Amino acid sequence: MKIYSLQQIVDIARSDSPWFKKLYKDVPKEVKDVSELPLTDLDEYWTANTINNNEIVTNNNYHGHIFKSGGTSGNPKFSIFSNEEWKTFCGVFGESIGNKLVFNEKIANVFYCGDLYCSFLFIRDSLAMSGVPIAQFPISGATDEDLILKTINDFQISTIVGVPTTIIGILNYYKNNKDLFPQINVKKILFGGEPFFDDQRKGLDSIFPGIEIVCLINHDE
Repeated sequence: MKIYSLQQIVDIARSDSPWFKKLYKDVPKEVKDVSELPLTDLDEYWTANTINNNEIVTNNNYHGHIFKSGGTSGNPKFSIFSNEEWKTFCGVFGESIGNKLVFNEKIANVFYCGDLYCSFLFIRDSLAMSGVPIAQFPISGATDEDLILKTINDFQISTIVGVPTTIIGILNYYKNNKDLFPQINVKKILFGGEPFFDDQRKGLDSIFPGIEIVCLINHDE
């Protein structure tokens, strides 16, 4: 895992990215703090961050991963990671969530994949790099509820990781079809991507009393 200093990041951006070369033209050669850098105008940034003739990236020969946002605004955003950047990105996050995991935990990943979405692969790789010996089940949230619950039932999976609305939909389906999945006993939810509201927590607790609901990105559950 390679970690770059602020100076190295600025030097690379200023040298190899046409857009950042313009933005940083008045920045001192030696940079000691991010406060010395000009603010980035988001509209200008995303206008320059195009699929073709991209002025943001430092190398137009992509060797790595290309992802896009969900595009709820009608204009999805694209992000590019080199293989080295992706490994560092997942590695740092994986280390940060290691204290949320337990030895031999079985985890069903129901984040979404395909269509250039990042979350499923990001969580899969981050969990793998957490440093905690766990078993992952890469199911995907787009899988039919029956098949998701069958896998959870058959392998007696104790933890589900995903977006709250997806997890709630799966477990509400289970609530109405308990007889089909007699071995299910979910003990923990790991979530991200959106808030988990109090009424949602109470609803899940009514299905699995005492269930642990843990946010992936902070320590204030």
